[in-house]
Amino acid sequence: QTPFDRFFNSFNVFRPAPEYSDLKCSFRMQTTRTVRATDATITPAGPFCANAPSVTLTAATAGGTWTGNGITNGTTGTFDPATAGAGTHTIIYTIPGSCGDADTTTIIVNPLPVADAGNDIIIGCIPNTEQLDGSGSTAGATYQWTTSNGNIVNGGSTTSPTVDQAGAYILTVTLNGCVSTDTVNTNNSTAPLSSFLMTPSTGTILLNSTAVNNSTGTGLTYQWNSGNGGSSTGFEPAFQYDSAGTYVVTLIVTDSFGCT
Repeated sequence: QTPFDRFFNSFNVFRPAPEYSDLKCSFRMQTTRTVRATDATITPAGPFCANAPSVTLTAATAGGTWTGNGITNGTTGTFDPATAGAGTHTIIYTIPGSCGDADTTTIIVNPLPVADAGNDIIIGCIPNTEQLDGSGSTAGATYQWTTSNGNIVNGGSTTSPTVDQAGAYILTVTLNGCVSTDTVNTNNSTAPLSSFLMTPSTGTILLNSTAVNNSTGTGLTYQWNSGNGGSSTGFEPAFQYDSAGTYVVTLIVTDSFGCT
């Protein structure tokens, strides 16, 4: 074996490491990511009360069309709770085109509770308290009575508070965040008027004198005193006088509110 042979046998030939530019030895890493051109996701809205003002609905991507009960402007997305009415309403937002999108949401509109403060009442003299009647209001709600010129004795957070002064009383009823109010007026009763004549008013002994009753008021009762020991609860009683003298006849009238 020649020296040349020995050199050749000890020589190693290596292939250069491939460059990434070498297409035969290069490799490629690829990640696929899908990006939607439009997004119709609707921003949640509500619930609303039936008397709430109109609102503008929004979505992730603008420029679409709004449809559904209560939508009064499909371009701007105006939703009117009063137009929709109480209930659950389906709203659709659509972005047209090949890269379009659509989304659906529901909006709840709660009805207004009923506030019924009852009929106007008259506060009597005896007793001088009255109970208001808000029982016609929506059940299960919260109740609050207020007044600026009357007085609530108790029960201000019930449907039947007790009051003892004339004034205006406001009932506020709240349910699901929705509020209604009603007002009842109370007035002091007008005192009845006692008025009468005795006829004849003069005469001789054993005079029989009969009352002519001109009293005014509501549901009156009468208490007469003849001045000589006689009495009556009649409307127009007659009294007999068997002794000479001057007699003072009195009449007390009481109305249905206990006022005299």
